[in-house]
Formats: sequence, C-alpha cells, structure tokens
Amino acid sequence: MTNIIDILLPYQKSFFLDKHKRKIWLSGRQLGKSLAMSVIAVYKALLKKNGLSLIVSTGARAANEMIRKCI
Repeated sequence: MTNIIDILLPYQKSFFLDKHKRKIWLSGRQLGKSLAMSVIAVYKALLKKNGLSLIVSTGARAANEMIRKCI
C-alpha cells in the first residue's frame, strides 16, 4: 500500500507537510493545487480527530472537480 502523499509532486509535498494552521499558496495555473488540496482534505477526514475540510469555489464546476478528486 502506498502512502497518501506519494502521488504528490515535491512542491505539493512541501505544502502538505507544512505544519502551519493557515497557509497561502501563490502559483500559476495547472500546477496541481486542486489535487494537493484534495489530498489534504481526505487526509484530515480520515486520520485527524474532528477533521473538517470546507471546499469553497467561485463556481460550481470547480467545486465539483474538487469533490470528484476527493472520491
């Protein structure tokens, strides 16, 4: 069985492993932000007590994409 963060690229792993409570990620388009956020949401839901993630988007299409990546 693979580790959940093995599917992430190095810069996504560093964002995932950062222990700060609040983070900001400034990046360009198509760099895998939604995949990294989906991995963080699933990780918190499965492995953290009272893990809660909120998906907020400017449009329903982007929010649905995030939800599909979490499944």
